[in-house]
Amino acid sequence: MVRVKIFNGLGNQLFQYACGRAVQQKYKGEFYLDISDFTVNKRRYRLNQFKLNENVKTIEKDNTFANIRKNLLLNGLYKIIPNIAFSIHSKFGKYLYFGEEYKKINKNFTNDYYLYGYWQSEKYFEDIKSILKQELTLKNPLEESKINLIQEIEHKNSVAIHIRRGDYVTNKLYQNICEESYYKKAITIMKEKVDNPVFYIFSDEIDWVKENWKFKGNIIFMNYANKDFEELEIMKHCKHFIIANSSFSWWAQYLSDNPKKIVVAPKKWYNHDKKVDIYQKNWITI
Repeated sequence: MVRVKIFNGLGNQLFQYACGRAVQQKYKGEFYLDISDFTVNKRRYRLNQFKLNENVKTIEKDNTFANIRKNLLLNGLYKIIPNIAFSIHSKFGKYLYFGEEYKKINKNFTNDYYLYGYWQSEKYFEDIKSILKQELTLKNPLEESKINLIQEIEHKNSVAIHIRRGDYVTNKLYQNICEESYYKKAITIMKEKVDNPVFYIFSDEIDWVKENWKFKGNIIFMNYANKDFEELEIMKHCKHFIIANSSFSWWAQYLSDNPKKIVVAPKKWYNHDKKVDIYQKNWITI
């Protein structure tokens, strides 16, 4: 049995699903998504918008993960010796991990897998990419205007630019990484590598971007009224990507069908010096 804790925004939910799905594909057994966080959290459960594996089941009320995290011994070990703690508890099917470096999820004694973390690396699910691209498509068709927009994007040398603001503006872990200077350098790189690029800007604060940051080129600002899963669907149809240090734009470029896509990403993902495994091969980092 595989049980995955689903929490936070769409980008995080996709990483959590992908990791759990890979574990389920490898070790078999029933597959459950614990979505109990969304009964008390302002974030919305969004995986129900996708064509997930038909055998996946959701759990809306459950204390398993809460009890695991509240366990004083478990918490204490993770703060003092996180790598050893992960190794010990994983042998008994409890995978509690919030680090950015890849940790291999090995077979355990119980054959049950409780996954609670971010799992932000393709290494967790690189063997099932084709499966994920099938399952992470929308259940329901978009409105005609959005379908027309996608067709327009597909017929141009489109470059998606993702500008994440919101909590990133005040959160010290993320702030001041993807500033205006980063995007201007990235746009220059794209202009050198792509003929007649058209830049589509996606942001959670699109009006602020329009008023405060000035970019040169063929720029189109996207409608901020799109729902997050709709925005992701539109964004992934762009040919190339300038991403933020954000799981949301990470997934847009990952789900792209363009084998020759160019992806520009920030060289630093977080404001710390710990190892991260979120980067992919062939990215241009600046």
